[in-house]
Order: sequence, then C-alpha cells, then structure tokens
Amino acid sequence: MLLGAAKSANPRLGSSIYGAVQHLMLAARAHGIGSTLTTLHTGHEDDVRKLLNLPDDALTMALIPLGYPARGRWAQPKRRPLDEVVFHEKYEEREVSA
Repeated sequence: MLLGAAKSANPRLGSSIYGAVQHLMLAARAHGIGSTLTTLHTGHEDDVRKLLNLPDDALTMALIPLGYPARGRWAQPKRRPLDEVVFHEKYEEREVSA
C-alpha cells in the first residue's frame, strides 16, 4: 500500500517497493513457499481497499500470494545455458534449440 498515491498520474509510483518484493519472494522460496507478484486485483481496487480498510488516498501496488506447493517439493528451475542468453558488448541472434 502506498499512502497519497490515489491522485498520482505517475505510472512508476511505488516502483521502489519491488526490490523488497523480490527479497520477500526469494526468502519464501528458500523456505519452500511459492509466491507470485500480481496486479490482477487492481480491477477491484475499491473492493480491496474496503476489505483491507485502506484509507481513501492509498493504492495497492501489488499483491503477493504465498503458499506451499500442492505436490511435494519444488523442482529445480529449467534454465538455458549461459552462452545462449548472455552476450558481450552487443546482442547476437542465435538459433535456440527447442
């Protein structure tokens, strides 16, 4: 929640929270808790404000649902090799294997 944000026209207002959000999500993952950052609730901002008893001049910047995986533990993330995604000095197109 960001106080005084309701009247702002700045689309980046509140972006300073995302570093903290990333740390929250990484810490949750380290404890086996899944998370996602979502802004889907913004279509229902008035309902969310009422539910959370937020002041009229406040806006939510994001919601971060947290939960344990439904089936056991997390798998290792599938990542492409670094030489496929890291470039030096300029971007070079490469064929990506499926």
